[in-house]
Amino acid sequence: MAYTSKERKREHDTAYMRVWRANNKDKCWACGQANDRLPRHTCSKCLERARGYNRVRNKKVRLDILTHYGLVCACCGETELTFLTIDHINGGGNEHRRQLGHTHVYDWLRANRYPKGYQTLCFNCNSAKSIQGICPHQQTNKKEE
Repeated sequence: MAYTSKERKREHDTAYMRVWRANNKDKCWACGQANDRLPRHTCSKCLERARGYNRVRNKKVRLDILTHYGLVCACCGETELTFLTIDHINGGGNEHRRQLGHTHVYDWLRANRYPKGYQTLCFNCNSAKSIQGICPHQQTNKKEE
C-alpha cells in the first residue's frame, strides 16, 4: 500500500495498532508474545531488553556530557567517573529538574547544545555546595588567602 505522505502512514499505523491492541490484550505490545506481566503492556523479556538498552544509552549520554564539561571535579580535582556529576553553577538545580519533568538533565543539556552555566563536580562537593552554599575545599582556600 502506497501512502501519499508520512502523516497518512502514521495515521494508518496508529489505527492498526489501536485495533491490534484491543484484540490482543493478553499479548506483549513489543513482541506480540504472551504477556506474563499483565496488566503491564510489555513482557518480562522485552522489559529486560529495554532496560539493557537504556542502561547502555544513559552511560553514553552521561560520558558525553561529562567529557564536554570536563572529566575532573572543578573544586577538588576528583577524576573517578563514578563520583562525578553536573552542577548548576548559580544554583537552581532542583527547580530546573522540576521544570523538566520526566526529561533527564543530561538529555536536556545535550539537546540544548551544552549551555554555559554548568560544571563538573564530584558528589561530595556538589552536596556540600547544596547544603552549605559553598564547598569546604573553597572555604579552606579562602582562609589561606
